[in-house]
Amino acid sequence: MYVYFVHLKETGNPSVHPTADEVETMAPEYRTARQWLSAAQSGEIILFPPQFFLLHLISQYLDIDNVNSKSGGDVYGKVSAAEIVARRRKLYEFITTDGSPAWADKFISPMGEGVA
Repeated sequence: MYVYFVHLKETGNPSVHPTADEVETMAPEYRTARQWLSAAQSGEIILFPPQFFLLHLISQYLDIDNVNSKSGGDVYGKVSAAEIVARRRKLYEFITTDGSPAWADKFISPMGEGVA
């Protein structure tokens, strides 16, 4: 799973939109982490456990103001650009420094440790 941030200067730019490669990505769209989690919990989409777990971690940094919203509304519509940048930096710090190895160097395997 990859995490990409669209530059804030591109907000509202109609040419910046997700595109399908028709192989792995069929119908891409932008949503907040909390919106994807909500869609998975309602059965609208399927997230496998590693994806759900990683989105849960991400939502704790990016969707702070959205915690009480059942619909997972557009959190960035109500947050300043400076706050968005601060949240992204905190997430980046977490990914690159938390744990040993850091999250950026970890992987989630379907095989348990020590299971052959």
